[in-house]
Amino acid sequence: MIVQTLKNSVARRDAAPWVLGVCLLIGAVGLLLHLGVAARVSWQGVLFGLPLAILQAAVLVGLLRLSPLWRGVRPAHPSRLGWPTVAAALLWGGGVAVVAAPLLANPMKDLVSALGWVPLEASLAGAWPEEFLKGLGVVLILLSVSHLCRPWQGLLMGALIGLGFEVQENLMYGYVEGLAHPDSDAVGMAATWLMRVLGGPFLHACWTALIGWGVGLALYGLRKDARRRAVQSAAWMCAGLALHLCWNLAISNEAFAVVWMVLIAVLSYGAVLTVGWRQTRWLRAHRESIPQPVG
Repeated sequence: MIVQTLKNSVARRDAAPWVLGVCLLIGAVGLLLHLGVAARVSWQGVLFGLPLAILQAAVLVGLLRLSPLWRGVRPAHPSRLGWPTVAAALLWGGGVAVVAAPLLANPMKDLVSALGWVPLEASLAGAWPEEFLKGLGVVLILLSVSHLCRPWQGLLMGALIGLGFEVQENLMYGYVEGLAHPDSDAVGMAATWLMRVLGGPFLHACWTALIGWGVGLALYGLRKDARRRAVQSAAWMCAGLALHLCWNLAISNEAFAVVWMVLIAVLSYGAVLTVGWRQTRWLRAHRESIPQPVG
């Protein structure tokens, strides 16, 4: 089977686990430094935001744990996601991707500004570097963890990495906007968190889940036709990126901007839920016939 062959012959020979480990270490150091700087600037913002970030992460992880896809091929089999893997995914999103994103975003921001493409600045300098880095995390985790060899596990890894990025971004925006509020830091932080949590919760998780689904199909898709599998996986990765690009567009008309963002949110949630539902149905129908992962 393509799944088994690719996983066993490539992942254990290459440097993916080492690269993943080094990147996670750098991400952890970067995350701690970021929190340290944030605490020096506004310890109230960090103190206020951390419980909300933990709560937001716990909500989505709890929802994902209810999915049959989380439990793997068989409930008692080690293909179910373990907490070290979950922690690695969250750290990649909240540490590695957040730390590395400016390295890719700043040159693109300068280019976009020079070209005068102001409405596209947040899309080209924000969405694609973030999704590229988060998608890279999905690749490395799938290649590094021996029992992650199913396409839907790319979907789950993408959701967790996107979640890690989202809660860290919310924490950052919370204390920054709190300091910028003219009346009260607390009011600014609360308003920012409320707006970001209620105005499109878990969208980063959705976008990277779609990219992760594409990665999972590319690595472990059941189609034997490599060309068709490549096209299918590329389409899903492009869909996740395109939705993020569209969400970040700067639209001057406020009414149209609201309608646009609602449309993008509905498409994002709908795409992820549809993929998850279809994979759950497929898994239930083929559970007993799926070969067990090695490891």
